[in-house]
Amino acid sequence: MKKSIIISAIVLVPLVCTGLYFFLCNNRPGTVCPQPEHTPEMLRIGALNINWMSFNSDPEMTAGKLLQSAVENELDLILLQEYKESWNFDDKAFRKLFRKEYRHIDMEGECAIISKYPIASHKRVKFDDFSDTFSEIELKLPSGQKIKVLAVHLMTTGINNFTTGDMAKSISGVDVAYTFFGNGDIRKNQGVSLQRCAAAATLPLIIAGDFNCVPFSAPYRMMMDAGLKDSFFETGRGSGSTYRGMGDLMRIDYIFYSDDFVCIDSRIIDDYISDHKMVVSSFLMASDNIENQTEE
Repeated sequence: MKKSIIISAIVLVPLVCTGLYFFLCNNRPGTVCPQPEHTPEMLRIGALNINWMSFNSDPEMTAGKLLQSAVENELDLILLQEYKESWNFDDKAFRKLFRKEYRHIDMEGECAIISKYPIASHKRVKFDDFSDTFSEIELKLPSGQKIKVLAVHLMTTGINNFTTGDMAKSISGVDVAYTFFGNGDIRKNQGVSLQRCAAAATLPLIIAGDFNCVPFSAPYRMMMDAGLKDSFFETGRGSGSTYRGMGDLMRIDYIFYSDDFVCIDSRIIDDYISDHKMVVSSFLMASDNIENQTEE
């Protein structure tokens, strides 16, 4: 009897600890509070994989719902990944829809930047291993402060490319496993590139987008090692799920930030316009926050 209890404990305790660890990484204890009032000093950012604007099979409706969400959440900057593949709603129509609320809109590759503040520069940069590119943006805030934003979309797991039939035909799932782990290695290399960029940054830095990996996986740890913080882990509450697949349990989209910022709020916004959910985080410059505390 004692032996069976010991064996059960050996099996169950690691499973429970792993489950608890996974839950706390992807979710944060507490109740989601009302969003803080948007002040002139605040920078509120939304990051979303828009899924080629195909989730509702109506790109124009998707764009309209995105604009509605952006206005309701008082977003200053919207970073979209998988913005455009091929659909009957062109860049000109997209710009016209957003132009009244957002004067600065730029598209490069699969990335779209929608901003209330001037975009000083926006270019696509190759990862060191040439696997793909990411957007490097300089933004000028009303205070005159420039910040650097990297909008990224790391390599997918590749599992969605396999149908059930493909998996059944593959020998013991070797093809699936090869793709999964091979793409994982590519993500690690891409993480190294971003880590190098973070180390070289001379401006306050935000790195945001679809990382296609859960908290504390290799690319995530690299962001931590670079001295960046995960906005939702720092100030988020409740469910952190950002991807509907895999049981709607995965947090794979992030907004990381340097110590030049103070994150005062982070949340997951679900407007049902993509297979991902938007990460929305509100920031103050650290210097402004110190000045405010001094005045108080």
